Amino acid sequence: MKLEQYFENGKGMGVLATADRSGQVNTALYARPHIENGNAVFVMRERKTYANINENASANYLYVSDDDKFDGIRMYMTFLEDSADPADVDKYRRRNSPVEKTLNEERLHLVTFKIDKILSLIGDREIEF
Repeated sequence: MKLEQYFENGKGMGVLATADRSGQVNTALYARPHIENGNAVFVMRERKTYANINENASANYLYVSDDDKFDGIRMYMTFLEDSADPADVDKYRRRNSPVEKTLNEERLHLVTFKIDKILSLIGDREIEF
């Protein structure tokens, strides 16, 4: 199975972990990433996680599948690029309701990470997709 299919077909919960320049860690719930050209792409608001990646390029995304097997992965990533172009962001938003747009006027970014390695949810087994 390809990583794109894993996230497109999967249901589960994800946590994105980042750290600021001094190493103070932050975690936040994040939707499944879009996988494009082997990179992970997230829609991100200008909050703590966004501030952190602009100070420290390293991040980790932990994904736990909703299946009964307690499956999942951990993706070790490095920040590559950021786009605040609303047209770019809208291509990747999964929830695009007018109500959400009205309620959430925060600026959105399309943030791309290079996936450095993927490990199993438990243990240190490296996973190839």
